[in-house]
Amino acid sequence: MNLGDFTSFEKFLTPKLIQIAYWIGIIAIVLGGIGGIVTALFSGKLLLLLMNIIGLLLGLLFWRVLCEGAILLFGIYDRLGEIKDGLQESRSVSNDN
Repeated sequence: MNLGDFTSFEKFLTPKLIQIAYWIGIIAIVLGGIGGIVTALFSGKLLLLLMNIIGLLLGLLFWRVLCEGAILLFGIYDRLGEIKDGLQESRSVSNDN
């Protein structure tokens, strides 16, 4: 990506930012989950331990789905642009005949 792409909005910056945010979120969720698990271990509460493990797994799953959904929206936009370009090309070919 060069400066021209950045200023012309021909390419989106957000999908790259979503990938960076994904990894930052994964690290934060894992650290938070590990902190909760360690706290539960030291308090000796089995239910709290299980809740933290389940919360960690569900948090990771939810974060993945959320980021995939955001990237999916940009993928749909790209595909619609390709369809639009293809339709314009087919119309120009049929008009030439």
